[in-house]
Amino acid sequence: DTEGFVRRQSGAIYTDFRLAQHLAMAFKHGRSPKSLLDPACGSGILLCAATLSLAGDSRKRIDEILRDSICGADLSEQALRGAALSLCSLTGNRLVIKKLLGRLRQLDSLSGGLAGWPEFERGFDAVIANPPWERAKITRHEVLRISGVERHYGDRYRGESMEGIQDAKARLRTYLEDLRERFSLQGAGDPDLYKFFIELILTVTQPGGRISLLVPAGLIRSQGTHALRQALFDKLGRLNLTIFDNKSRF
Repeated sequence: DTEGFVRRQSGAIYTDFRLAQHLAMAFKHGRSPKSLLDPACGSGILLCAATLSLAGDSRKRIDEILRDSICGADLSEQALRGAALSLCSLTGNRLVIKKLLGRLRQLDSLSGGLAGWPEFERGFDAVIANPPWERAKITRHEVLRISGVERHYGDRYRGESMEGIQDAKARLRTYLEDLRERFSLQGAGDPDLYKFFIELILTVTQPGGRISLLVPAGLIRSQGTHALRQALFDKLGRLNLTIFDNKSRF
């Protein structure tokens, strides 16, 4: 459906708070990060979980983390409004809120990289993310649905114009050409957004920083992710993997 198409293309998939808490545990021990980024933050569930995990029961620490450390980027202005509401609900300090809102930015993280964060030009201490799990491809059915044509998947095509899908595919092709110039570890097959985000995150995290990601199992079992796996082993000082058998239907 149209809503599903928009959600898939933007990667706007809800993250269960239990999973968010699990990802946030990666930052609970050791040095508290001075900067913590979610490059596809959506409505901010991961950033909330990270803030609460780092601060414990200390209201003062919550304010410090929100004021100085939390950073979020997303393509959707509406999602960022949700992130602002979620994070601001953790504090009543107006100065903290003002500082925080300046670091919730409407950005395409894959195209922009660190350019959208001039104050963090050397990278971030920590990154938490549930990046989009979507192959970057467009179907005729989805383009027709989002343009207002009423049809069901599997219906026969009845002379609908191909102009919209050709334009959409051309825009996507240009976008992917740009990404392929920036990233080199994507392997064969259809481009998958989560692979682009993993490579991005490796480049925007400072040496010694920490990363906590929720990604598909294809990362560890797909032939097309060999280059990414090798990069993880080569660049990370320590690598922990948790495999979820999704019987709970998160």
